[in-house]
Amino acid sequence: MRKVHLIGLMTLVCMGCLGKGKTIPAYSQVPSNPVSVVESAKLGNPEAQYYLGLVYELGQEVPQNYSEAVRWYRLAAEQGHPEAQLGLGQMYYEGKGVIKDDREAVYWYRKAAEQGLANAQFYLSNFYWHGKGVPQDYIESYRWRKLAAEQGHAKAQLVMGQWYLMFQDYSQAREWFMKAADQGETSALTCLGKLYFKGQGVSQDFGEAARWYQLAADQGDSVAQFYLGNMYFKGEGKPQDFLQASLWYELSAKQGHVEAQYNLGVMFRTAQGVVQNRAESIKWTSLAADQGFSPAQFTMAVNYKDGWGVPQNYTKAFHLFQVLAEKGNALAQANLGLMYALGQGIENDFVKAHMWLNLSGAEGGKNTLETRDIIAEEMTPEQIAEAQRLAGEWMAQRAEMK
Repeated sequence: MRKVHLIGLMTLVCMGCLGKGKTIPAYSQVPSNPVSVVESAKLGNPEAQYYLGLVYELGQEVPQNYSEAVRWYRLAAEQGHPEAQLGLGQMYYEGKGVIKDDREAVYWYRKAAEQGLANAQFYLSNFYWHGKGVPQDYIESYRWRKLAAEQGHAKAQLVMGQWYLMFQDYSQAREWFMKAADQGETSALTCLGKLYFKGQGVSQDFGEAARWYQLAADQGDSVAQFYLGNMYFKGEGKPQDFLQASLWYELSAKQGHVEAQYNLGVMFRTAQGVVQNRAESIKWTSLAADQGFSPAQFTMAVNYKDGWGVPQNYTKAFHLFQVLAEKGNALAQANLGLMYALGQGIENDFVKAHMWLNLSGAEGGKNTLETRDIIAEEMTPEQIAEAQRLAGEWMAQRAEMK
């Protein structure tokens, strides 16, 4: 299940690429006079019909009109024009000028793909992967993606590399990443950096990893910027330099990279490479916490509990500890137990305190069992039994979820 999940995440991004980056091409078969283009399209010239569909979709030279775009795309597509078939498929996928219909999108993508149009082959592979408009079929997905990649489709080459990486065929992965990188696919540069960093299919070489990361980072890739920050922070492949680390983390964090946001928050907290700044630390840590990053959520819980950089707020601290405790975080469970015991952010409840401290100890929390036993001295045998019952129920439910 892990491989399917990760590859699904990998291709999910590709579904969002449909229809982007369109431009008006120049065709020798299309008259240069706009009036002549319309006349030619009316006479059945598929190139002119496709051209009109494109300008109506993009709203260039004419007011944007998706219905007209669909009409002209369809006329050309029905004559076998591959780009028009692709364009019509995208209109159905996006629901522009027509009711959104994945099956119709697949129908027209397939028409174009069968004529060898690489973009259509790539998009069709994603539909097969996700089971959108067709029964899910990983083999068909792979087949169409490979056909696109072999024609030089950069994103297909990138995904082929990720596919082989998941199945630990590092030689094939590197080959596809190199092909994508040669075409300027920035993410492929980052993937090559990872191969050298981990020594997968190549000799481990931090310096070479840093070189690839640098190339991608300079082009604005947030993942590469994060990894480059790590290399400066740890002194791997780059001289250790906390200032440089913070600068690369910031560039990545501004693009929403959650780990970069968290690391930057830590650096502002601990004054590594930057002057300590509680407001900046809270800003970046909060952004990471809002994305559900557990270490950031825990840090914010502690900040609210202690009043570090924010007004002390036991209720907010309790809520964040509770979210993490339910996920099995032993430290959060210990803190939640203490807050129940002390009545911080919640009404005092020794039964719940005992329950969470018991669970924390079972998850490997340090010193929590001793604290649990101290609290037990204030409880009746019936309360202790109830706390143990609740802890057992929680563990049973968690086991079922796994």
